[in-house]
Amino acid sequence: MGAKPAMKILEGSVAFDEVLGYFERENRESKSLDWTRNELVKANGETGITWILVRLSRQDILKIMLQAHHHPPQVILIPDWLDVAAAAVRIKNLTRKAGECWDNIHSHKDRDFSQTHVFLKFRDGRLWHIDGLHRLLAWVIFEMTGVIDAYVVCLRDQIPG
Repeated sequence: MGAKPAMKILEGSVAFDEVLGYFERENRESKSLDWTRNELVKANGETGITWILVRLSRQDILKIMLQAHHHPPQVILIPDWLDVAAAAVRIKNLTRKAGECWDNIHSHKDRDFSQTHVFLKFRDGRLWHIDGLHRLLAWVIFEMTGVIDAYVVCLRDQIPG
């Protein structure tokens, strides 16, 4: 189990329509739009859940767990369930060898992260990635200092904070 997140809860209960609306507006040109939308719908269908809106601390961001990630035909760039801090070091060392993944990360270099959201789930005392991997890695690799807000799905009886 990870250290208790230091995130600040902005809204204690958010309707899934709002979550999905933000996701679709912010990701409308993403190649993985349908896959990720299905992951959000699947998470929303779990029994006893609620969505919350949080502001993530640097500590929270660095400890978010990421799924295995690759852009075919390349090798796996991130092995299954590596945290953002370790994944950023791995990807930073690869840079151009990461191909499309690096291009996507680099496209967020000048992004105003206060105007975007990532989508996570909270289980077993940790935050787990659903959407926003390239944005999270860019935030760390390019040493951003602004905030990142996240929609987080969690069990009603296990709301972090």
